[in-house]
Amino acid sequence: MDDARRFGELFTPELQQECALWTDREPITESEETSAFYFATGVLDELDLLQSDDNGNAVNSYIEALTKFGSYRLASERMHAAKLLADFGVNGSNTIEPLRTALDDEDHRVRVWAHFAIYKIDGGDQSQIESIRVYLNDADNEVRTEAATALGQIGPNAVCGIPELVDLIEDPHQDEFDVPIFMEALASIGADNSLARKALKRATQSDNEWIRNEASEILESMTDD
Repeated sequence: MDDARRFGELFTPELQQECALWTDREPITESEETSAFYFATGVLDELDLLQSDDNGNAVNSYIEALTKFGSYRLASERMHAAKLLADFGVNGSNTIEPLRTALDDEDHRVRVWAHFAIYKIDGGDQSQIESIRVYLNDADNEVRTEAATALGQIGPNAVCGIPELVDLIEDPHQDEFDVPIFMEALASIGADNSLARKALKRATQSDNEWIRNEASEILESMTDD
């Protein structure tokens, strides 16, 4: 943790931008260095150690980010912009139209979080939940995990997604390190749902030790709540 904190202090917004411009020229699918960059920034972001350039005009900067295309990095920025715009709630009503445009984004991750943001800003429209649910069946596993995360943040109102989440947890071809994401979402949505609880209990009997342990911890946390 101390090493991550020190790295975060050195990784200034200016350096982030310089590295980001470089990654635009070095696709993540072809460059190990680009992959390492995304991993490092992802870790710092999860630990809330990634410095940001606070220009006092966050909403406009996020809206602008939704219009930038041309690389995987920019697609990821659009996704994060949509996700962050959700934080403005009903006070972010002026963001609805840019977010509606983002519903047709070429990157399905962006679409997921645009639906989520509209749901949060526009008063909890159930149709937005149904639209996110569709992406649990996306061909891209990263899109599926983003959809699960979004539904998990919505919570019990996203009960419609439980069957797909159960299928993802029990899919033998699913990446074992993504399964806990689906289980966490299932727990957030279905704490009082018998189908969800039964699926998590079955996961505690998985042949995969990692999945067994994660399922047990999730069930235990649900009991503690």
